[in-house]
Amino acid sequence: MRSHLPKYITIKHVLKERLSRETSKGSRLPTEAELCAEFSVSRITVQQAMRELESEGLVRRERGRGTFYLGPEPGKPERRVITLIESLLQAGPSSKVELISKQVQAPPEHIAKRLDLPPGAHVVMFQRVGIADNEPVVHINSYVRHDVGIKIFDMDARLCECTIAEILHLDMGMSFSRMIQKTSATLANPQIADLLEVQVGDPILEGERYYFSKDNLPVFCSVSGYRADRYSFEVEFDGTALRFSDQK
Repeated sequence: MRSHLPKYITIKHVLKERLSRETSKGSRLPTEAELCAEFSVSRITVQQAMRELESEGLVRRERGRGTFYLGPEPGKPERRVITLIESLLQAGPSSKVELISKQVQAPPEHIAKRLDLPPGAHVVMFQRVGIADNEPVVHINSYVRHDVGIKIFDMDARLCECTIAEILHLDMGMSFSRMIQKTSATLANPQIADLLEVQVGDPILEGERYYFSKDNLPVFCSVSGYRADRYSFEVEFDGTALRFSDQK
């Protein structure tokens, strides 16, 4: 897959998605030099992207100080993305899941809020990639509350054959009262593009899935990015679930 958009437009869209998910209002953005290195483009290209963001009222550039995020677009609420499924684990012998990394870390701000974590709290983060027919099709970052995640930290084999929810239920005896999920379309950032073997700015499906304990405590979140060319949803409803109006 190769994007046909100008590079500065691609960078603008990637940065917009990052700002809406990971950046607090008033935060300073990376320098032009840092963005040039991240996207492997010239300073002129980065400056074009920043001018686009500035014209949309998303950032403010201050000479000698840097570029600052002004918050979501006027009339649009701060977005909270919620996730997709890790169904690839059950897709058959040609599929597998690889554990890329695991670590104890501070979670992104919006995930900390959804997990109801106090300031300074840490989570256990598991990064995995799902592969089908020798191609990566899904990238999964799972953020588990520290007191729970540390208990499964060394279960590498299980993490390559089960979802986090299955491990917590089958191995740890945990029950879940509910799950919240939302799917959205976004663009691949440099890290995701590299892991999914697509181009930066290519479309992907993304979301976040939150699981709650039987005491209604948010336990963990899995953030997934799926290659749009290899993944689709199909939903079937029973006829009894359909409602029609008799009005003409």
